[in-house]
This record gives sequence, C-alpha cells and structure tokens, in this order.
Amino acid sequence: RDRTVFLFSSPAILLVIVCLYFHEPHPGGFYPPCLLHEISGLYCPGCGATRAFHELLHLRISASIDYNLLLFILIPFLIGWYLSYGLSTVGKRLNPTVLFHPALLKAL
Repeated sequence: RDRTVFLFSSPAILLVIVCLYFHEPHPGGFYPPCLLHEISGLYCPGCGATRAFHELLHLRISASIDYNLLLFILIPFLIGWYLSYGLSTVGKRLNPTVLFHPALLKAL
C-alpha cells in the first residue's frame, strides 16, 4: 500500500512543481482565487507559500524568504521526510531521528 501511494504521489508532486514553475501565482491568473484574500484582502500563509515556492523554483532566494520564511526553512525537512518515506517503501529504513531529531523539531 505504501509503495502504491509513493508511486502515485511522486508524479503528482512533480506535476504540481512543473505547473508552479511555469505559472506565476497572482490574483486572476491560473490558480483558483484565495477565499481569505477575496473576503478580507489579506494573503493567507498558503498564498505566501505558493509565491515563495514559485520564487524558490526560479532561484530568487530573497524573494522566497520575503513571501514565506517558514516554507523556506521547512523545504529541506519535507524533502528528507519524503525521501525517507520513499526508501521505506522499498524496504530500506532510515532512522527518523537522524533527519528529525526531537530537539530540532521543538526548535522549529
């Protein structure tokens, strides 16, 4: 079951990354409107994360940090978690405390 989830989620994640690379997130564009922004005029953390990830894909680090610093910090951990999950589906186990030491998680 885990292997199937990993095999189907990988192309979906890649498709989202390619789509985000080629379509800049801005109001009235390719993406659906943000309900919070429509009602209040404020951008939600998801809006900032989408913009930050788009900027990161284009290697504009400072713009990415300006949009959402937390996403910029969490990306390496999300990649590490996904790779350890993928390796566990083929029988190789990583010690999760190597990637996610409890003290590091508390600090984040």
